[in-house]
Amino acid sequence: MEDEHRVNQFLSSNMKNNIVQFLLKNSHDGVLAKGAVNEAAWAFEVHRKTIYRIWKAATEMMMNGEPAIMVGKVKGYKHADKQVIDEEKVRNLSVLERSSYRKMAPKLGVSKTTLCRWVKEKQLRPHTNAVKPLLTDVNKLARLRWCLSQLQPTITQGKVSYHDMRNIVHIDEKWFYMTKSSDRNYILPDEDEPYRACKSKRLITKVMFMCVVSRPQFGENGETLFDGKLGIFPFTESVPAKRNSKNRSRGTMETKPIQAITKAVTRKWLITKVIPSFQAKWPSELSPQSLNRVFLTLQGCLTQVLEVRGGNNYKIPHMKKDRLERINELPNVLEVEEEVVREALEYIALPQNNDGASYDIVDLVTAFGY
Repeated sequence: MEDEHRVNQFLSSNMKNNIVQFLLKNSHDGVLAKGAVNEAAWAFEVHRKTIYRIWKAATEMMMNGEPAIMVGKVKGYKHADKQVIDEEKVRNLSVLERSSYRKMAPKLGVSKTTLCRWVKEKQLRPHTNAVKPLLTDVNKLARLRWCLSQLQPTITQGKVSYHDMRNIVHIDEKWFYMTKSSDRNYILPDEDEPYRACKSKRLITKVMFMCVVSRPQFGENGETLFDGKLGIFPFTESVPAKRNSKNRSRGTMETKPIQAITKAVTRKWLITKVIPSFQAKWPSELSPQSLNRVFLTLQGCLTQVLEVRGGNNYKIPHMKKDRLERINELPNVLEVEEEVVREALEYIALPQNNDGASYDIVDLVTAFGY
């Protein structure tokens, strides 16, 4: 086998010193005997060039009056000490300076890779910030009073329960776009690609819907008697076309979204859409021992609003409803600590917050002695 086929293994300090000792035995006055390099290469299974490099380094050390003690390379890469996050620098950064790795790294004097490592190690927490509606003091007080009106005026073991909400219909408004500027589909290789077109991607028609839900009702055996879904009703109207076009003639009825959702429009939808839907879907007879389960997230929101005195700067904690339902401990209603309710009532009772209006929390105020 030729020298070129020798495999250069990792050379430890011990192996290098053994090679030096072997060469010293086969040398005279610093000159290697003939064939000594080949013998060392075969004996230690390394390349001849490696033997030459080791011998050269050993002779230089001896010429400088130093002992020929060789030190092998450390196996593997030795990482430098990891940079520790400077929390004080992070706290002093503005919101704009925290928006990306590129902006944040030079401010902290570290690389973007270091920032990424801090995020993986959970030393930094990514956060998506959404703009929330601006609430005035009057708005906050109104929210606070409404939340208090949903509580029962009784105290049980230092806690106050919400109403069961069996006779409440929840209404909300949602925006939906008729289509999206970009969509993804999965089609067969021989299928035609779907074609969509509109005059402008920046002016896609959007429609407001009224969403109506109520508390679901279940039978004794868990069967669904009423799913609580009353419907979703678009705010649209049928109007005749004002002029002729290549698409339709004048007077053709077209469905158009209502641009301004006023009180009169909302009232009309309640009378013509919501109430008839409720009458049509509500079961005629319900078992008095129905096993009700309420969507507790709303009551969780009410609790957070009470804690922040009517504001919207809060985060709903995870209530683990699925786990509670599996172990058959999912409550019908949530409870609020008595101290939280008292602090909210005291805040409303302040002179600057008490405008003399009649509220629907009189029973609750009386129960707490205010």
